[in-house]
Amino acid sequence: MSDAPHTDIDPFAVTVRGIGEPHPAHAVLRAIGPIVRADAPAGGPVWIITDYALARTVLTHPHIVKDPAYAPVDWDPRIAALEPSAATQPSLTTLDGPAHEQLRRAHAPLFTARRMGDYSERITTIARTLLATLATTGEPVDLMVDFTTRFPLTVVCDVLGVPLDRVDQAISACRRMYSDDPEEVGMAMTAFAELAAAALGNGRNGLADAGRGLAAPTRRQTAVAPADVRSLVRQPAHRLSGCATRRRAPTRLPDRPVRHWRRPARTAAAPRPGSCPTASRRYGCGCWPTSSPTRPG
Repeated sequence: MSDAPHTDIDPFAVTVRGIGEPHPAHAVLRAIGPIVRADAPAGGPVWIITDYALARTVLTHPHIVKDPAYAPVDWDPRIAALEPSAATQPSLTTLDGPAHEQLRRAHAPLFTARRMGDYSERITTIARTLLATLATTGEPVDLMVDFTTRFPLTVVCDVLGVPLDRVDQAISACRRMYSDDPEEVGMAMTAFAELAAAALGNGRNGLADAGRGLAAPTRRQTAVAPADVRSLVRQPAHRLSGCATRRRAPTRLPDRPVRHWRRPARTAAAPRPGSCPTASRRYGCGCWPTSSPTRPG
């Protein structure tokens, strides 16, 4: 990677462009090569992967990690927008390897494609309501200030179960996270903890409360669930829906032969499922271990 061509182009520069228009630096970087070395905002070199296949290889390589503890020691965490390390705040965005896999598996039932699809109408309603409110002023509006921050945080709060009268608190906390004052950052983290507690309050029906039982085994082993609730509050809405695009791999069935049958109507005479650890729970069928093709009972 030391031989990768260097570019003076700033791929992190803020630009003004159309909604469907890509960053102007992207095409230039792809033309330079599959790996391009650039200057990081916090100082020192960074390597940008422009080839799709190579990017997939890099993202799955065990030596490429996302734990901020491995970032260059001279990087300012605020300039580089680094999260706390996995040891300080273990979460989906800081853990790697088996710990990340375990936590992701615990959260997977909350982010199925069907479950996320159920929120689409609600998300559309939130967007229309916010835009309609802005239109009633009769004055020009700044969408970056008045919509693009409030909309995703309103969606995230609504999905998690945070009361919507706390959206302004979430916006203020997100802005404080980028402060150079450690006290301001501390106040932001306190606010995120309060938002998480509100999402877990009695009578709430968001993802935070739904995951209370699912995350319990992982929380006892790694103590990460509270941090993940806070990190999800800070994520833009599109990251929530992105989790739903990757399907979970099927669980391995027992070694001995298993015959799967459609679950019969539950009657006194109906045989009960046997020892299959996955099918009766995941597929809604009755399973009986057998070595013959005939149905038992």
